[in-house]
Amino acid sequence: GHTPISACCLLNGQCDDGSSVTIDFCAMNSCVYSFADPPTTCTTVEECPPPGPCALSTCLGGFCTNSVADGGDCCIDTAACDDNDLCTIDSCNTFACSHLPVAGFVAHEKWQFETGTLDGFTVEGGGNGVTWQIADAMATSPPYSLYFGDPSGPTLANGKQVSGKVVSPAVTLPATGPHLMRVWAFIDCEPLFSVDVVTIYVRVGGQDTAVWTKVDIGGTTGLTWQELEVDLSSLELGGKSVQIVFGFDSIDASNNDYQGLYFDDIRLLWPCPPGN
Repeated sequence: GHTPISACCLLNGQCDDGSSVTIDFCAMNSCVYSFADPPTTCTTVEECPPPGPCALSTCLGGFCTNSVADGGDCCIDTAACDDNDLCTIDSCNTFACSHLPVAGFVAHEKWQFETGTLDGFTVEGGGNGVTWQIADAMATSPPYSLYFGDPSGPTLANGKQVSGKVVSPAVTLPATGPHLMRVWAFIDCEPLFSVDVVTIYVRVGGQDTAVWTKVDIGGTTGLTWQELEVDLSSLELGGKSVQIVFGFDSIDASNNDYQGLYFDDIRLLWPCPPGN
């Protein structure tokens, strides 16, 4: 008879514990799974101290063999440490998760249009193809971005005055600030301040308050993406339900053969609560 010997091996390839953090060896005809290369020799388990509370060690066949404990805050990589909390920085160190508080502003709400939909935004006005819509011509979070214009051009021109607004879903801001908005913009229109008016508003209770215009960047972004930052703290929005509104008005029907407006990675930010 030929009865297989448990855990016996002839080649390294016969040993695989399925873990990405151990190196698999066949040593003295026994499988050894080690954190070290080469594996540490031993005669007793006391010669194999585990590097941390989540690491397990034993002495097998004259070599220290290792594994990582399951459950709790034990981990083999940072992905296993995600606590779904925007206010913590998650990491895996020596097979144990840590969750450190985030300093500064955190993007608690964001819209990236990655699914090719308006992500809950609603369009007001616009028409004849020149309106607010989703486009795939360019984006900072590919493949889609929020666009005003006619994507078949792309152009703002249709021989008419064009205008319209697009409104975000409502977001209730925390009672204490400060509050910021950041958004990436690609604005290609007439640079004159009196025409092709680009405005970002905050809507509260149906009332739109302008918080940014293209005047703030000199008219256009210069055929490149530019990140805009708007401090909303002076509006005293704490505890209120707000919507972000993007508006465009060509004012006239002439000289509108420009690519139009693209916005992407729209974020509302505020600090995490103390002690989070």
